[in-house]
Amino acid sequence: NRLGELVRLANQFGALPEPPRVINIVGAARGGKSTLIQELARRLEGISFDVSMIYRALTWKAVRQPDVLADPERLLEMVQSTRLEYRNGRMYVDGIDVTDELHSEAVNAAVGQFGRDESGQDLPARHEARRLERGMVQELAHQGLLIISNRGFYPGAAFNLNVTSTLEERARRQQHELRMQGIERPIQEIREGLAERDRLDLIDQLHARYPGLFEDIDTTDRTVDEIAEEVLGKIQRIFASQVDMADRQRWLLDEVVEDRQNQPVGRTAFLLLKGGEEGGLHPTIRRKILH
Repeated sequence: NRLGELVRLANQFGALPEPPRVINIVGAARGGKSTLIQELARRLEGISFDVSMIYRALTWKAVRQPDVLADPERLLEMVQSTRLEYRNGRMYVDGIDVTDELHSEAVNAAVGQFGRDESGQDLPARHEARRLERGMVQELAHQGLLIISNRGFYPGAAFNLNVTSTLEERARRQQHELRMQGIERPIQEIREGLAERDRLDLIDQLHARYPGLFEDIDTTDRTVDEIAEEVLGKIQRIFASQVDMADRQRWLLDEVVEDRQNQPVGRTAFLLLKGGEEGGLHPTIRRKILH
């Protein structure tokens, strides 16, 4: 009967999730993440945010204080006392706009090892930096659709994309960026530096261990437009399946409201309010049922 079908659907679909707020782009250094998130934000009318700016900003502050990077306790105290803000694409440290200094040679040389010991293990300062990262991402996500460039899986994201390209391609990109700054550096030195960053970031190991967490896209020898088109196609397919589920849940809500006018809804309403057998229903849906 219809009531039984409603109970079955309530158990199957449970709680309606929050609207998608975060698209997470991960990948190795100089893989093209920053350019891609800016293009996606433009096309989707969202907000782009490179999470590495947090670690670069903290590194910028640390390298200005003698020996702080080598002292885990002082580094932790520094992170805890630092006020970071991200406004209109600019990063502020204790009220100072440091955006244009985040890719200086001093920061580039130190950021990979920030908050890590010699073996690459995270120290308390890096854990504290991650706490700041989570808070900033959550705050920005409440302002609209957020497209982030990150170094790992983001559990709250609607979409996690792993951007890949060859080490040679990434070394050429960095060499070009350095030349634009008037800096000449041998390609072999750049390759070695990127390989060390890869070792510390452990992105390949994470991807190999949990292959189902990411969608993959190779950016080698491809334009930003080509990459963005492919990514948007992947996002559209994922969002379409979420919209379909939301549509079925809205139909279910309409059925419950209609049932309430004719008969006690009992267990069906309880399941909906509770969010199936597991979680809490979206507040908007809960209010509609109650009122």
